[in-house]
Amino acid sequence: MPSERIPQLRSHLDRYARERLTLADFEPILHYDAELALELVTPDFFQLLERLQPFGVGNAEPVFVACGARLLGAPRVFKEEHVKLKFAAAKNGVVHTALGWRMADTFQQQQCLAGDLLDIAFTLDHNDHPDFGGLELTLKDFRRAEAA
Repeated sequence: MPSERIPQLRSHLDRYARERLTLADFEPILHYDAELALELVTPDFFQLLERLQPFGVGNAEPVFVACGARLLGAPRVFKEEHVKLKFAAAKNGVVHTALGWRMADTFQQQQCLAGDLLDIAFTLDHNDHPDFGGLELTLKDFRRAEAA
């Protein structure tokens, strides 16, 4: 009977995995499409990006990396698990708002403070709210910027 083979298969797969996998095999890897300086994140660039839609299977939303983004203030936590941040572009000081969904704990553990330089991975979105709308970065990940 086929159901009798399931425990045998499970045992074989478990043994195979224990012999070949390491902890490094379980570390997530973030793939990104391009480095993009924050000063290049403009409404015109966003309009060009919108032409690539619809995003989904076979046409993934582009993920960008900006190195050395200056955190302008302490992350503001909302709904206990999300953060809202402001970053300044290195060259021209343009300020961008970023949202980190379910990243509050990570920012608190890293003890990020105003003035810190971070390398950030993000996608671009647009908030249509009439009072505080505009371009927004959606954070995918971050790390402290490496010294040049």
